[in-house]
Amino acid sequence: MLQLEYVPKLPLVFYGRLQVIRNQRQRSPGRRDFGDQDFQLVGVRHAVELNSRFAWLLELTYWRWTIKHVAPGGANVTNHTVWLGTHLDF
Repeated sequence: MLQLEYVPKLPLVFYGRLQVIRNQRQRSPGRRDFGDQDFQLVGVRHAVELNSRFAWLLELTYWRWTIKHVAPGGANVTNHTVWLGTHLDF
């Protein structure tokens, strides 16, 4: 897993993450990458209110998750997700 964050100026944060999962033991003898997973995420977070006792954040995140050769016929399964939400931290 590798995660990078960039803060050009508070209250704005850009971030990205890359995760790679590789399976060493395979259920099929001829297949080397069955069930391997790749995960990419990018997002931006903006603090509407930020102090020592309270934080209100707005966040927009996109991620893509691929699992290799698990669909019928040996195809990859890819999931795309966009999330827009808020966080309240006390």
